[in-house]
Amino acid sequence: MEKTILAAGVLGSRILDAVVEEDEILEAYVELGRKGFLVEPSSAVAYASYKKQLINKEISRESSTMIILTGNGLKTTIRPV
Repeated sequence: MEKTILAAGVLGSRILDAVVEEDEILEAYVELGRKGFLVEPSSAVAYASYKKQLINKEISRESSTMIILTGNGLKTTIRPV
């Protein structure tokens, strides 16, 4: 079942949001794993949203960005490959 999730962030006084699909979340989860971050799949929503905002040119790669990744992936059954 495909799920759509809304993630939001703040840029100055603007609120940025992005709708991400489950396949985008899984892709972000795997990418984070390859970078050495073992997170909960729900934490990958923030990174998937960030990537989508880059693609949509809502934010710039040159901008300073902080992505909050909460929880660890030790209890999840999904493994980054």
